[in-house]
Amino acid sequence: IKGVGELDDLSQDLLGDDIEDDEREVDEIIKEKKDVLVKKKARKKSGKAWSDEAARNEAAVYNAVRRYSGGLKYLYNNALRKDPTLIGKITVRMTIDPEGNVADVTMVSSTLSAPELEKAIIKRIYRWRFSKLKGVKKFVIDYTFDFSPVG
Repeated sequence: IKGVGELDDLSQDLLGDDIEDDEREVDEIIKEKKDVLVKKKARKKSGKAWSDEAARNEAAVYNAVRRYSGGLKYLYNNALRKDPTLIGKITVRMTIDPEGNVADVTMVSSTLSAPELEKAIIKRIYRWRFSKLKGVKKFVIDYTFDFSPVG
């Protein structure tokens, strides 16, 4: 299958050695791999090479987001105690400066219908710190978080 080798090569960058695969949904992992591959191909078509630095920056950001996402699940579980029917997705756009600080977070979309939780999620994301990014003035990424009760 065309592109599978590239997808497999990216899996090492995206998953890293310190991430436990069984904590993540297979569909989520596949979606992230596809997103990275699509961006890489789009850059090739536009004549802008996908540099190793850009790939490393993106992989580092994805790994950090996965590490921090437990804090968002904690917020969700607290909100779930108040509203057991709470389920949905929130997509945020994060801007990360070269020093690894979150410069801006905006909500792109949400199906949670829980304004307090959405605000708490955005506030929590502002506290995240990433490794220093190389070769960029800022790094912008859209990330979707799925929230549903477990069990």
